[in-house]
Amino acid sequence: MSINIYSDTEQIVQLIDNPLVQLVDTRQDSFFNGYTDDLGVKGHIIGSVQFPIEWLNNINENKLESFIINKGIPKNKEIILYDANPDRSIKFYHILKEKLNFPFVSIFNNLGQLYKERLDLFFQFPNFQYFVSPHWLKKLMSGENVDQNNNNGYQIFEVNSSLIDTMPDEEFNAYDLYCQKHIPTAVYLNLNFLEDQNTLNINNHDKVLSYLSQIGLDNCKTQILYSRNPSAAARAAFILKWAGIEDVRLLNGSIGTWEKLGFPLEQKANSSNKTNIQVSKDYPNENMRIKDGRDIYNLQLENKIKLVSVRSWEEHVGIKGGYENLPSIANDMTVGEPYNAIWGFAGSKIKKMEDYYDPDGSYRNPNEIAYLWRTQGITPEDIVAFYCGTGWRACLPYFYSLILGWDNTCLYDGSWIDWQKKKLPRLDKKQVENRVRPDNLNDYL
Repeated sequence: MSINIYSDTEQIVQLIDNPLVQLVDTRQDSFFNGYTDDLGVKGHIIGSVQFPIEWLNNINENKLESFIINKGIPKNKEIILYDANPDRSIKFYHILKEKLNFPFVSIFNNLGQLYKERLDLFFQFPNFQYFVSPHWLKKLMSGENVDQNNNNGYQIFEVNSSLIDTMPDEEFNAYDLYCQKHIPTAVYLNLNFLEDQNTLNINNHDKVLSYLSQIGLDNCKTQILYSRNPSAAARAAFILKWAGIEDVRLLNGSIGTWEKLGFPLEQKANSSNKTNIQVSKDYPNENMRIKDGRDIYNLQLENKIKLVSVRSWEEHVGIKGGYENLPSIANDMTVGEPYNAIWGFAGSKIKKMEDYYDPDGSYRNPNEIAYLWRTQGITPEDIVAFYCGTGWRACLPYFYSLILGWDNTCLYDGSWIDWQKKKLPRLDKKQVENRVRPDNLNDYL
């Protein structure tokens, strides 16, 4: 079967705005978001959607076609695939054309030249650097030159709490798992020491800096955080940024993603010499969070803030509290949501964030998340406070808002545990009863 190939950049320029054409970027997340690919291209062609071929092995065969269509790749348009490596586009071409009978599929094989000629047609997310790919990290660890590197060295931290409560299917101690295998040189970061164990809010600034000094964090270096629980690394990254740590990144994907790629692991526990962390007098940055639900409620009464729930749908509509299997706080958590809370997508339970993850375990591209938020009435013009049960899950959407360049977002650090303890008004059940869970456009299992 012959493949229709576009090489003429002027022809592609004419097709970009054609309503009967959809461009599809088959590169990895980091290149779509803004990192430099092998051709020197930064970001994606404006208007294109993303479908990295890494997803293909993780999608249920029976849902493949509907999943592709939900990603904005319809059968009634000409689909033009592009990549820095045309072989990747060719692989997806055969899936669309031969397996799923998409009638109009082509490949554009001159991406680098288009970038040189028409830089104005490309878009990078304003703060794309917060998410780093496993490939980027491996190159950095190998001493190679990588994009968005401050050249002052780096440190890697695996994040969790050392004695976590166990879910029925998760009977383990997080530190033991770290000792069994982790990314080479990674030091264990225990979130217990960054949070007040009574309120679960961020600990006071001096205690946070003291703990980070004890584990050897060097504020001159790039800090790369990852975790097995998808929310833990984002929570730690938020606290580090709040505290004044200058260059904080999140590994795009867990240790499972790293391992699937065949990248090296080690077993020995690592440690670093104690440091003396210096931060600007502007920190802690209290503009990043609101601690007290009473302040949120007063802003709501003046229509000055949207409170966005990053909890499971069952928690949001009052079917369950969500923390029944976490003995340390189960008795403190009642069923319900704060007054006028807006659902902002999350996952199936407290340690899951499937709505924010691609089939291969990487973070969904920010355009998709922004679209989901728009369906809920959450826009860049709004002042937004993200919250969850205790503050962990809400930190990942906060970083999405930064990557998107949204200027008016923060974390409600107290979250639901604070709101219900203060007996503040709750979401009227009539607002959510009989509602169907909004589609996350991400059904691949």
